[in-house]
Amino acid sequence: PRPLGSPGQSGVAQRINKKAKMDHKLTQTVDEIMAQDGVKGVLMADRNGLCIIAKGEASPNASGFLYSVLLRAIENGNDEATICIETETANIYVRRQDDMMVAVYKAAPPRQSQSPAGAQ
Repeated sequence: PRPLGSPGQSGVAQRINKKAKMDHKLTQTVDEIMAQDGVKGVLMADRNGLCIIAKGEASPNASGFLYSVLLRAIENGNDEATICIETETANIYVRRQDDMMVAVYKAAPPRQSQSPAGAQ
């Protein structure tokens, strides 16, 4: 048998080989993002909001919600929008990159405790 990618390979085998290369590049990109300081998770979704990959604290179940929030910003005329969703444990930065949605979960900065008015 010929190795994948060899000349004379069937169309199906060529498509599988191409997809494997794309998957490897996508995984490599996500791993590079995950290696950045403070990153707790990464989620990528296709142009329909369907999860392609999720790592770390990013839940694949969040892809549809995050995509709908991003679409709302785009509908309001900001194609280059980066949305920040703040939670107790993370800030989620969402933006469109080419034909995909990318969501990066970063550790939330420590919250300042607020003392009641007049307390010393």
